[in-house]
Formats: sequence, C-alpha cells, structure tokens
Amino acid sequence: MIKNYFKIAIRNFLRHKFYAGLNILGLSVGVAVSLLISIYLLHELSYDNFHPNGNEIYRVNQTNIWDPEGGWMSRTPPPVADAMLSEFPEVEAAVRINTPTATIVNVEQGGTYSSFREDNILAADSNFFDFFGFQLLEGSRDKALSQVNSVVLSKEAAQRYFGEQSAVGKTILLGDEKMPVEVTGVTEKQPTNAHFHFDLLLSMPTNPAVKRFEWSWIWTQMHTYVRIKNNVPKVEEGMHGLAHKYAMDAFNRLGISMADFESQKGKLDFVLQPVEDIHLNSSVGGNIEPVSDVTYVYIFGTVAIFIMFLAGINFVNLTTARAANRAKEIGVKKVLGSGKAHLVRQFLLESVMLSTIATIIGLGLAELLRFSVVDYLGINMSTSIFTDPRILTMVMLLPLVLGLLAGLYPAFYLTSFQPARVLKGSVASGAKSSLLRNILVICQFSIAIILVASTAVIYKQLKYCEDTDLGLNKDHIIVVKEVDKLHDQMNAFKQEMRKVAGIKEVSIGSVMGGNSSYALEDLFYKEGEPDKKMSLATVKGDEDYMPLFDMKLLAGRNFVKSNPSDKSGIVINEKAMKAFGWNLENVLGQKVEYFESVEFHVIGVVSDFNMASVKFQIAPLAIFHNDANLFNDNRLMALKYDPKSLPQVIASLENNWNMLSESVPLDYVYLDESISEQYQSEQKLGLLFSVFAVLALLIACLGLFGLASFMAAQRNKEIGVRKVLGASIAQIVILLNSNFSKLILISLFISIPLVWWLMSKWLEQFVMRIEIGWEVFAIAGLSALSIAWLTVSYQSIKAAVVDPVKSLKEE
Repeated sequence: MIKNYFKIAIRNFLRHKFYAGLNILGLSVGVAVSLLISIYLLHELSYDNFHPNGNEIYRVNQTNIWDPEGGWMSRTPPPVADAMLSEFPEVEAAVRINTPTATIVNVEQGGTYSSFREDNILAADSNFFDFFGFQLLEGSRDKALSQVNSVVLSKEAAQRYFGEQSAVGKTILLGDEKMPVEVTGVTEKQPTNAHFHFDLLLSMPTNPAVKRFEWSWIWTQMHTYVRIKNNVPKVEEGMHGLAHKYAMDAFNRLGISMADFESQKGKLDFVLQPVEDIHLNSSVGGNIEPVSDVTYVYIFGTVAIFIMFLAGINFVNLTTARAANRAKEIGVKKVLGSGKAHLVRQFLLESVMLSTIATIIGLGLAELLRFSVVDYLGINMSTSIFTDPRILTMVMLLPLVLGLLAGLYPAFYLTSFQPARVLKGSVASGAKSSLLRNILVICQFSIAIILVASTAVIYKQLKYCEDTDLGLNKDHIIVVKEVDKLHDQMNAFKQEMRKVAGIKEVSIGSVMGGNSSYALEDLFYKEGEPDKKMSLATVKGDEDYMPLFDMKLLAGRNFVKSNPSDKSGIVINEKAMKAFGWNLENVLGQKVEYFESVEFHVIGVVSDFNMASVKFQIAPLAIFHNDANLFNDNRLMALKYDPKSLPQVIASLENNWNMLSESVPLDYVYLDESISEQYQSEQKLGLLFSVFAVLALLIACLGLFGLASFMAAQRNKEIGVRKVLGASIAQIVILLNSNFSKLILISLFISIPLVWWLMSKWLEQFVMRIEIGWEVFAIAGLSALSIAWLTVSYQSIKAAVVDPVKSLKEE
C-alpha cells in the first residue's frame, strides 16, 4: 500500500511539474530563512550558559548617577564587592572586573621589540576563573591572577606575540612606562556567546588606578559579580541600604554630604541581574561590550514564523485551487472502494514528500544565505546546523511537521467531495471556491507589506541620523588617537602637520567624537553653592578646537593662545547654561567650582552639539583648556583636510608620526565613519529586514504566480468568449488582475496600524527620530502592487493572447 502511495505521489509530481516546483521553491526558501533565524536565536539565547553554576552568578548593577536621565548602569565602585560579602552570608563569593584603557604592548621578537596597540584589556580579581567558564590552554586557574604584574593572554594574543612558542613565563612590557608583566596563562579560544571577551586579562593589583580608588564610592569603574545559591530576594531587599551603611566615610573624605549628592544625582542603589540575562538587556548602560535586546529575539522569531506561514499558505492555496482537477480522481477512487482515511494518507504523504525535498534544498539555501548575508554582517552564529542536536532534531522533524500542517487542510478538503456530484461535474471550480484563498493571499501580502514598510522606516531613520545636524562639522576630519603618547613631542607633531599642504585646521583635545573617545563626567557647582552640585561632561581642547568643528559661538569668545588666564576659562553649551540657571545676557564671567576648590570662569557659550549618536541626549557640557587643572590627560588630534589632498595628507601623517614615535603604532579614524559606526546594529537590522522583505515578496509572488496560472486556465473559455465578443487584451488583463489588486489593497490597510505601532516602539530608542509618514506605506503598497501586477500580468497576457478558437474548441 505504501509503495502505491509513493508511485501515485511521484506520478502526480511529474504530471504537474510547474505547481510542484512552485510549492518546493516556496517551502525551501521558507525553510532556509527559518533555519538561519533559528540558529541565530539559539546563539543569542545561549549567552553565558557555559559558566559553571551560571544560574547562581549575578552582576551587581547600580543607579546611573552620571546620567541626567537616571536609569541603571553595570559599573559599580570598588568597595561594593567587600560590602556584599560582609553584609550578606548568602553571598558565597564576589569577583570584580575593571576596564583599563587601551595601551601599547611591547614584545621582544627576534632580538627587537615589536609594538602592538591593545584595546581589549580587562583586569580581574584572582578568583576570576572560579566564576567564569573560560578555559586555559596554559597556566593554573587558581594562580594565574594571584600575583601583581601578571597577565593571562587570549590564544590569539599569545600567537601574535610569541607565535607557536609557549607564552607562559615570558614577559611583555605595558604602556609608556614599559612595565614588565609576566604571562601566567593563555586561554583557549573564547566562546562567542560571552558578554565580555579579552586579549589581556591583568591581575587586579597590576592596574595602579584600582589601588588609588579602592576606597571610593563614586569611582564607578568596576563590574562586580557575586555568587548566591539561595535567598536571592532577601539579598536584593537588603542591598537597598548598602550604600548608606558603607559609603558615608568615603563621601566625608571628599568633603561631600551624601544626602546632598543623592539630592542631585539620585539615590545610590544596587540591584542584582542574572549573568545569563545580561546580553539581552540593553536597558543597563556601561556594559563591557555592546549587548543586544530581547526585542530583536521576538522580532526575528516572529519573522521566522511569518516566512514559514507564507510558504505554507502557498501550498494550501495551490492545492485547494487545483481541487477540481483532482476531483474526478478522488471520485473514481471512492467508487472503487477507497475510504476517506486511505485518501487522506495519500495526500498527506504527497505533502510530506514535498516538504522533505524542500527541506533538503532549504539546507543548501541556508548555507548560501549565511555566506552572502550573515557573514557579511558579522553576526555571530557559532551554532551549526550539523553539530547542534537541537537544530539536527528540528531538521529531521521539519518535513513531517511542515508536511502535516501544510497538507492537513487540503487533504481533508479534497477527500470530502461526494463521488456522485464529482462524476456529474458539479464540484465547484477552484476559481469560484475562493474565499479561503483570498483570505490567505491577504495574510501573505500583509506580512510582506509589514516587512517592506518596516525596512523603509529603518532606512529613513538611518538616513535622518546621517543627515541630522549634530551641531558640529564631521566631514573631512581625521582623528588621530593617543597623541598624548608623544609626550613632549605632541605640540611639535601638531606644528608639523599644520605645514602639510591640504591640511586646513589642526586641533588637540580629549574628545573628538564618534566612538574614538567619550567625554568624562564630573561634579561642579556654582560659585557659593557647594550644596547644589551638577554633573558636567568635560572636554578639553585648544584654541583651534571649536573652529575646526565649526561650532557656533552664541556668546563670548574662544580660547586665546596668548592669554594665560584662559587656563581657568571654560566654554559651556546651552544645556549647561540653562542647568545652572543662566542666560546669554548674564552667563559670561560666571564662576563654576570643582570639588577641590578649583575655580573656572565662563568665557563663552556654544550651541548644543552631539559628538556621538542621536540615540543619546545632549548632556550639560563644558570645554576646558588643555592646560586646565582638571583630571583627564587623554589626548587626540583632529585634522581637517582638503579631500583632494587626502593621499598626501595620509602619507605625511604616517611619516611625521613615525619620525616622532618608534614604539607607538599610528592609529587614526575618519570622524564621519566613526560616527556612522554608532548605528551598526541598526544598519544590520535594516539589511536583514531588506532580505526578509524580498524573500517574503518572492514567496508571496510564487503563490500568486501559480494561482494566476491556474485561474487563467480555469477561465480560458470565458476569455475566449469575451475575445469573440470584442474584448481587448488590455481589458482581459485588467479583468484577471483586478481581484488580486483588491486583495493587496486590503492587505495594505490591515498592515498600516501594525507597522505604525511596531516601528513607533523601535524609534523610541532614538532621542531624535523621524515621524512615520504616509510615504512609507505608499512605498510598501506600491511595491507590493507593482510586483503582484508583474507576477500576474505574465499569466494574464499569456491567456489573453491565446486564439479564442482554440479555447472554444476544447470541448
């Protein structure tokens, strides 16, 4: 019996190659997209699941005292770990991770020293490897971080420095001081599904800044993790009073009232976050590495379901549309004694066979998409189709599940025909029994339009981000990093670059925008009002800083090189002016004081500017002179250049740098590109949505193409009669296309509120954002309508040009 089922199914496929091919192509595309998304989602959901007893590890998050908008951040002061251990017996252990700044590493290679610039550096307490599941190729997990001046390298860093030789026991030199540090361990290749990674992991005492601020409760440069087996709610409840019990002495040491501090910055409070939840929670700031958002898991999971739903709709539509063609086959079989169960099994077997073929083809398409799209986007997909048992299980079950779900309704629908009515020819044709098919077509194009419209919104917002006036010029500017490493030669380097043909402006400062650096924040107060401290973003710059960026001066003046008093002068932005309660008429000459009674006077006001991304609020900010008595020795150089002279500028930059610095490699970025990198996740999302939208339209149009072909065949006699009665080809094409056009317009009206709601939620992450206008839906609707017309018109024209004599002679 089973053998006969297979024979009949194969004969049916061969007899109707066109419709079988459309079904297989649609299903295979759906399978490929769904597999890729499933692999990506499994990877996203697997973050930090490799740590031993990972469900007992929590990160301590703190109220974001440095953000005017409040919220939570992942950074805490150094004493929090000891306070947690002292206060709560439920806390079994605690470990701290610090994030030192990028540094230069010098390594002896073949008798000479080679320099490497390393950005991915962490420092950690000695029990780091007790908490986290990073494996060591060399070294002892217990002793690797137990001594001062010791470091654990990643496998990649060890190979860069020492090739295939053993790294343990060797010495590398860190920073300008060339501090010798012994390599005490080398990690295996670090899992991609960790919320932080490192090339150098220093022992905590190796970082001198930690010792200097070990007592401080406002030096928030630590990431604190604790291990708790039970009574987590009790610990969380007790943490709300932690700062008030342990931080008072630290604030008194600074001469600050903790109550006054909290009145300005908000309550100093702490909460726990499971380590396995960190990667998908983007609402917590200050993470070691960028994190994702669980919203994207829901979005892509929904897209995967939608794509498979589209492919299933095609199968149901084409099968039920061709019901009349198979009605006589069913009628004859019933007359000859076949029962309904027998026929249902036959149709379900055909469906499962189609799904199996589609799944095999889909596996190949998935690999093609992965190489062409996913790898290009740099999306982590460590999970493999052929190695992950969950994916393998899904691949094996997919043909059966997909075949049953897609084939169940057609099987019962086709086998429900009465043989007497079938053999009399009274079964309704596919063209007339169209209510279900119309509903399914509407569903298909609603999904496709949602994806197209969402893609249009994403790209419109990205375009808006690129074109928005940030309040400063970002074009044709090169930012050179770490010019402070030149020390006494820094100003000489600036003067040499000034002489280069094609250089328009040169400036040295602490922040130059993009992702190359960030403005540090500190607390200041108006003269005579020490109890009203306010957080200011601090930027240092020289007299060329504001002219180079074309900043708009609203009042006062810029720094003057020949004026020594400008070392205590500041230029503030509008936001800071308003926060202090001043206006353009009375702001000049006002005094701002620092904790250590250092006084600054306002010499100018610039219009608000944004150096990073329109995702963030513009903070109250002050520009200080490079020589100001203020912490922050980080220096970068900005070069405004003539684009026609760029090759000569780069050559001169490299030559001058290499003449002045032998040990520090040159590192520079283009400011406009650096700012654009702030939107990488949105650019990836836009490209992915573009791919999904195209595939959704492709699947929908495959089904539409098959339906149009079948309906044109069903109405061939009607078309012949109309042509005999004088109907033109254009009239017949419009007749055949009009029903599909109505369905797409209904889809458009269904999708509009859904797109508006979904994309409004997505746009909330941007401080400056577009309005979702009618043109988005016009683009999506016209795209869907145009593609549908092109799809259907081929079959319509093909049917319309047939000689009516042939159509009417068929009886």
